[in-house]
Amino acid sequence: MKPAFPGFRFPFQPPFLILASVAFVSQLTFGLTSTLFALYARTLGLTVQETGITLSALTAGAFLSGPLWGKIADRWGTRRFILAASCIGQGLFCLLTPLTANVLWLTILRFCYGFFLVAQAPVINDLLINHKNPADQARQVGTLNIARGVAFSLGCWLSGYFNEVNPALNFFLASAVAFLVSGTLVFLGGIDRLPATSFPEKKDKNWLFRKKTLLFFLPIFYRSCAVSALLFFLPLFWEKSGNNPSFIGMVIGISNLAQLAFFPIVGRACFTREKTLMRIIQIGHILSLFPFLIAPLFSRGWGIFLPQAFMSISWVYFYLGTTIATRKISVPSRQAEAMGWVETFLNLGGTLGPAAFSLLLFFTGNSFPASFLLFSLLIAAAILTSRLSEKSLATPAG
Repeated sequence: MKPAFPGFRFPFQPPFLILASVAFVSQLTFGLTSTLFALYARTLGLTVQETGITLSALTAGAFLSGPLWGKIADRWGTRRFILAASCIGQGLFCLLTPLTANVLWLTILRFCYGFFLVAQAPVINDLLINHKNPADQARQVGTLNIARGVAFSLGCWLSGYFNEVNPALNFFLASAVAFLVSGTLVFLGGIDRLPATSFPEKKDKNWLFRKKTLLFFLPIFYRSCAVSALLFFLPLFWEKSGNNPSFIGMVIGISNLAQLAFFPIVGRACFTREKTLMRIIQIGHILSLFPFLIAPLFSRGWGIFLPQAFMSISWVYFYLGTTIATRKISVPSRQAEAMGWVETFLNLGGTLGPAAFSLLLFFTGNSFPASFLLFSLLIAAAILTSRLSEKSLATPAG
């Protein structure tokens, strides 16, 4: 077991608060600049297909960089450098994005933003889930994800407001807070003095390509393809149904707060009853199926709260279960890299999902309800594949 990070025994000591602030700002920048990006792209005159490409560029950057950042943390232990790079990179490319309306440059800038956005997740998740005390693990993971949930909700609400005033304000605000929190990392001592790994190095270069490992990662990809498309294109569907951007942003923000009650409960269940991890993940998949089925029925007024709330709660079960279960399927000396691969499969789906959905809209004559129903088949595939991989956690990795 990796040594505990100094000061982590209580979730409100300064080292934990600094890590939580990095995670908070990362989700805030994402909420501000990404959830309503389809509406921003419309103001620039982009077509639905061009919007799909720019949306996919963000997750393409994250897809390519996830295991890279994790591998650097595992091998050299430069965790504070990685967190600083994440904050500064997010701030820089958020700042540059509203300065152009060219599709090519927007795609490049969103790609770079995604490349640095994902850097903090493998490092923070690896530090927290390897704490020696399961009760502290549950409390810290729950608290951290509450911070992420609040940040995302706040970002969505502000994004809806600024989209009606001046959409560029979203990017400038995101840049300012990212640069601000990067300065707090000078006070974060200790994590770079920890050994990169406390496990003997095991030469197992093929662990990622084992059948049980691939069966674990494939449902992540399927779900991400579907949910990322829903996340980015639901606001466009709702606007076409007569809702204004500020109301859409407010509803997304409020519905996301439904996560707050679930993170501590599900986090404790993950750490104290690890045999239920795959069940928890499968609950997340099942809950994420409902938004696709009911979104066409609830498209106006406060009715849009319902599909968004299901999507928000499903994320709690899926993400916590998947993050903790990663320990069971990865080689112990490469756990941060494994966390990076989780982000990679998430973002591979996030790259292909919006682009594929935009093409599906084209072939269905811009029929959002039909496209939502067809994409729900990806969730069904995730559920079935997750069932096939359930037995893999019973066999120790490595």
